[in-house]
Amino acid sequence: MDTQKIGRASGLIAATGLAIALVGCAGGQSTADACKIANDNFAEVQQEVQDNSQAAVDGMMNGEDVDFDSLFAPVNDALAKTQEEVTNDEVKPVVDNFATSIQGLTEELSGLDIPNMADFDPTDPEAMAQAEEMQAQAAELQTAMQTHTENIQSATTELNEVCSA
Repeated sequence: MDTQKIGRASGLIAATGLAIALVGCAGGQSTADACKIANDNFAEVQQEVQDNSQAAVDGMMNGEDVDFDSLFAPVNDALAKTQEEVTNDEVKPVVDNFATSIQGLTEELSGLDIPNMADFDPTDPEAMAQAEEMQAQAAELQTAMQTHTENIQSATTELNEVCSA
């Protein structure tokens, strides 16, 4: 084999090796990049959930009807966007757990229907029966929300562990 063919073959092999190495490097999202996306988006989502929850409580206290679906739609949209953006194999499951927990929390709230308490008559037996039913529903909701909150805290802790490793 002549030296010119050996040189071309060596160059071709080197170019192929470089291409494979570059594809390997570009093949996935780094943990650091995924963590930055997740942490930035989660901070915004948690703040929005807190703000929206406070707005809902304030509205209910003022006798307003609160549309929880509309109130939390931007939160769920932001979570879906985060799930799309994070592709890292270590971070993605944590993001999915966090998103599922927040979505579960917002779903619990979306089904909530609180009557206007300004018109509540404690002497009306029917109103008192409704109040007792509401108390039972509130206890169930509190338990469900506690579970979702614990799951959110767990996912946040897990994200911190994955991202600090």
